Amino acid sequence: MAKTKEAYKPYAIACTETVPGDVLDILIELTEDLEASGFILRTGGNEVDTEIIEAVQDQEKVELFLPWENFNDWDHPVKPMVGAYEMAWKFHPSWAELHEDDRRIHARTSHVIMGHDLNQPVKFLICYTDKDAVDADDVDQNIRIADTNLLPVFDFALGIDYTLNQIQEWMDKHD
Repeated sequence: MAKTKEAYKPYAIACTETVPGDVLDILIELTEDLEASGFILRTGGNEVDTEIIEAVQDQEKVELFLPWENFNDWDHPVKPMVGAYEMAWKFHPSWAELHEDDRRIHARTSHVIMGHDLNQPVKFLICYTDKDAVDADDVDQNIRIADTNLLPVFDFALGIDYTLNQIQEWMDKHD
């Protein structure tokens, strides 16, 4: 009997650098559980992502998208393509005021949510928002792209138990 190909199940994590330690611990545990269930982590290589990425046993189950080479010391060559900039511009409310580095970061975010070719969206986005954080706009861009593409967004800033219940309900429906 022929072996069936496992379904491609990417998900994204985006957090502000101010993510509380208890939430980060849950994200790491959740990452391990999702990997065991066949999911692939997509992320943008921010500093907070390091511990989450390291929780993935099989690093081939991590899709890392960077705004430029050696971003946060990641040795990974993927940089945003032209279509990612177009998508970022379309979804960012103040694109004209952004510095070029910020534009690259938001273009990278297009790939995190929509994939390398911008045609393979994640199944869902897990995030932690903090409107007062310096990097809040990056997480907000992830949410804008996910919302516009009708992708579920699970935000731990709404409460740990609430968010875990929402994720479990989604998983029960889509298992």
